[in-house]
Amino acid sequence: MFPCPAADPPGTHPFRPGPAAGRPGGGLHVLLHSASLSRTTRLVRHRDRMDLAGHRPVPRCHLLRPVPPADRRWLRYPECPGDFKTRYQSLGATLQARALTLMRRCRGYIQVRLSGARKVGRSPFIAGKARFRFNGAHIGDRFMAEGWVKVFITVAPGGSLSIGDGFYMNGGTSIDVHHEMIIGNNVLMAPFASIIDDDRHEVEPGSVQYKGPTVVGNHVWLGRNVLVLPGVTIGDNSVIGANSVVTKSIPPDSFAAGSPARVLRKLDIPEGWLRK
Repeated sequence: MFPCPAADPPGTHPFRPGPAAGRPGGGLHVLLHSASLSRTTRLVRHRDRMDLAGHRPVPRCHLLRPVPPADRRWLRYPECPGDFKTRYQSLGATLQARALTLMRRCRGYIQVRLSGARKVGRSPFIAGKARFRFNGAHIGDRFMAEGWVKVFITVAPGGSLSIGDGFYMNGGTSIDVHHEMIIGNNVLMAPFASIIDDDRHEVEPGSVQYKGPTVVGNHVWLGRNVLVLPGVTIGDNSVIGANSVVTKSIPPDSFAAGSPARVLRKLDIPEGWLRK
């Protein structure tokens, strides 16, 4: 169970008496405490391999080891792999990470539900700052929002927002809905990307503010600082480069960039492939 180096020959170990001391060289069951040993020394029974404090099994090759004062609770054996302290620390870190994930999922569900969403899918996840005002929006499974800068989703009264499964928002992203917006499955929004469906103000007298629903297809990736303007449709599997302003619709399987964004090349996306 414990792969350890070969035991010291009798009479050579500093705490193991041998024939030279007038005692048999093996079969020692209990080592008595000696005044020459420090107060932090643990006594170890050789027969059942347990320390007298009853903390944990001890390898057979170690009859007695002095324990440093800063580490009295757990015995550490540098020459034996599989250190128990390391294992328990790893287990503690794993449990802590799982508890943190569970807390964030519970927080995500509660926050999304309290923000007025009509339907909330499974396993929403929120890490960091987020502010939602859904007002009857439909949220799919595995909704995720995280980042060091606050994330915003605002649906005005009378607006309609539908988000598919596997939607991801990074820090500083925002979605502003006043009329109708549809976002597909597995859509990724890089930091500070924005989607709007209404100009909010007239550019000139009589200009049209609402140009139809804004649609983002499945498996779309919006790069950093991308702005999607009202009335735009982005086709499935498309990628929008960083700092782009999407003023016109983008066909599926396209890579577009620029201000205004234009298609630079077609993407070869196999059937069933998912962007991670």
